[in-house]
Amino acid sequence: VPDGPLGDGRARELVRALEAAPAFGGVELALVGKRSAPSLAVRGPTVRINAPLGAIAPLAEDALFPASVEASRPDALVAAAALEGARAAALRLGEARPAFAALADRIAARAREDGESGYLSFDLLGAAPQTERAGIAKMGLPGSALAAASARLALVDLPRALDLALLRTLEGKTGPLAQLQLGLSLLALPASGGAPADTLTVGRTRGDGHVEPLLVTHVKTGESGLVTAFTVDGHAYAIDEPTGKVTRDGAAVALGMLRTARIPKLEGDTFAAPTRTWRRLTGKPRVGVVDDGRVRVVASRQGFDAIGLDATADVRWEADLVVDAAAAALAVRALPGDGSFVGLALLVVPGEPSTAQLLAVDASGLGAPLAPPMELEPQPEGGWHVVLEVKGDKLAAQVGERTQSGAVPPGYDRGAVALAARGPGYVEARGATLGAPGKKRPAKPLPPGKPGATKKQP
Repeated sequence: VPDGPLGDGRARELVRALEAAPAFGGVELALVGKRSAPSLAVRGPTVRINAPLGAIAPLAEDALFPASVEASRPDALVAAAALEGARAAALRLGEARPAFAALADRIAARAREDGESGYLSFDLLGAAPQTERAGIAKMGLPGSALAAASARLALVDLPRALDLALLRTLEGKTGPLAQLQLGLSLLALPASGGAPADTLTVGRTRGDGHVEPLLVTHVKTGESGLVTAFTVDGHAYAIDEPTGKVTRDGAAVALGMLRTARIPKLEGDTFAAPTRTWRRLTGKPRVGVVDDGRVRVVASRQGFDAIGLDATADVRWEADLVVDAAAAALAVRALPGDGSFVGLALLVVPGEPSTAQLLAVDASGLGAPLAPPMELEPQPEGGWHVVLEVKGDKLAAQVGERTQSGAVPPGYDRGAVALAARGPGYVEARGATLGAPGKKRPAKPLPPGKPGATKKQP
């Protein structure tokens, strides 16, 4: 390592990514450093990794995944190590198991026929401009390169790679899923013969770029040699080889299961969810709804863009709120106004620190404080758990472990519940339920239309 020492934690991440595939053996030397040769090709028993060694340098947002899934920016050093280790393993495994090499070449040929959208890993297309990638994709890539790149995605961020592959299957493209299966097979098959591993250690990228280990269990391979079943993050996935159909925990995969998939956004005055319809209250929100009940409001202006759902005057709204905007609001007794919604709102402003405050919002968008602002814990990965409840002239809110309350001023006696964002950015409500004041939502939100689910559940 010519460019300086690595911290123990980062060195462990690098070594784990480099040596993950059982077929990696045979490499005697790994050269790591920013002055390594620009080419990352494996030369004999030597692996060359060209990446920064100082502070973590995350990859660019579009380096590994397309815009159809939320960005992941793993440590460039660990990502490079994962790719080089997988390349060495793919070449060695292809020599030891000709059937694997033939399978990889068939999957590569299929990707070449499908063009750019047929690839799971965009970084295979190199640093070429977007306008040139389609032509490069049509030229095709060796099967070993395809296997290594797919294995690298699993090693740095399997949840996003899996979401992307499954999203492509929902769009009618099964090639990317086959590539992910190929990458997982590379991580399971030993070069010396014998049974594939039934447990794999892959990775998940944290927000700071570190790649943490992630365990994949109950791994099974089909007659073709591809991995056809595995369990990760508490969910069991099964892939039918003849059809490519996928199930999760026995149910067909749906968009709502893909937590990192970007939700399509629509403009208009109404936005239909599976069993109910939201309506525009103010501004020009772009809205996405998913079959699992998630609702996202995207705002581009400095004022609030809001949508509403009919509700009784006394109501409890509970949700996990993900805020990536200048500010966001949950509101009750909300009505449309000229420049803003009118209603009782819990305003959440992300920052350092993030804050939340109960307000009475008038038609001009100004809010009269009903309680002092309260500081919040840093936003959890799945958002803040938020409760907003109104009964008579009493208003109460909870964000995480913090609570506050206030008195309802005159004139706020009816209206919808509302979800609003102040641009630029978005707010997303997950697992949202509506109910009577004092009635907590079930431990797991009930699916729309199921017995016991409130009719007002968004």
